This record gives sequence, structure tokens and C-alpha cells, in this order.
Amino acid sequence: YIDSATELASYCAQLAAADWMALDTEFLREKTYYPRLCLLQIATPDSIACIDPLALDNLDPILDLIFDAGITKVMHSARQDMEIFYHLRGKAPASVFDTQIAALLLGLMNAIVRPVLVLLTLPITIVTLGLFLLVINAAMLGLVATLLSQFTLHGFGSALLGALIVSMTSWLASWYIGPSGRVEVLVVR
Repeated sequence: YIDSATELASYCAQLAAADWMALDTEFLREKTYYPRLCLLQIATPDSIACIDPLALDNLDPILDLIFDAGITKVMHSARQDMEIFYHLRGKAPASVFDTQIAALLLGLMNAIVRPVLVLLTLPITIVTLGLFLLVINAAMLGLVATLLSQFTLHGFGSALLGALIVSMTSWLASWYIGPSGRVEVLVVR
């Protein structure tokens, strides 16, 4: 928890060496026409911090890092966060990776492109007893990485590992949820 200028300066010196940071904000929008920043939550592979902007007079050290184009900011549903930063500095931060956009794009690829690929490669999938579907899932991750500049894959191996994780997660979800799963979803109208 950071609520003093010296702690903020020390944390920012440590954070300056990071290639990326996960970032989230909490804000208050009562009695104003703009959001008032109330909390900054930042995580890197080496640290986690909650910064209290209400207790600090000067946020420039952390804002300089947030607006540094050399550091990728990983956020989810960043539209309102961008509004806060725009209000503070008159511009939006650069190098922002929004996981909501990546999830949307991956969902679209899985809904539109994947069924076509599955149909076209059906003989190979049958011969490999379904294992070729992992290659198709890896291709979907590769396609999203091609379309989103901040989404990177380091080779086919990482795409295949990601595809395996997606496949296992999907299998577990379908095992628990649905008509033959352990959890039934009922819609009452």
C-alpha cells in the first residue's frame, strides 16, 4: 500500500525496469462530470502495489510510467480507465493491451474461422484421433497474435501450450455445465 511520496518514488524506480505492468483503477463519479481517481492497482512479475491517489499530492512519478510507451499496460475493459488518464494528462496512455478486446477477437475467431478449419481438416483430425484440433486451436491463437500488435506468441510451442490450456478449460467447463454435466442451467421465463 503506497500513500506517501517517498514510497511512490521508490516503487516507481523499481517499476521503471519492467517491460509490462497489469493496471486497474478504481474511481468515483459522484457529483462530478468526470471520474475521480481513488485507487491505482499495479502488478508486475516482481511486485504488486495499491497506490492511494487521494493521499498523494503528486502522481507524476507513476503517471510518467503509465504514459511511457516502452512499458506495455495490460488492462481489462480499459475504456473508463482511459477516460481517467485522459482527464489527468489530456491524452490516453500508449502501449495498452486490453484483454477484453483480445478475448472478443479470440471468440470471433473461434466462432467463425475455427469451424471452417475444422471442416476442411476433418480427415486429418480423424486420422490423428482429434489431436489435430490442438493445432487448429494454436492457429487461432496465432491469428489473434497477428491481428493484435500487443498480443505476442513466442513460437509454435507457446501457441500449442496455449491451445492445450484452452482445450482443457473447455473440456472441464463442458464436463460440469450443460445437459450432460453436473450443473444444469435453467432459464425460467
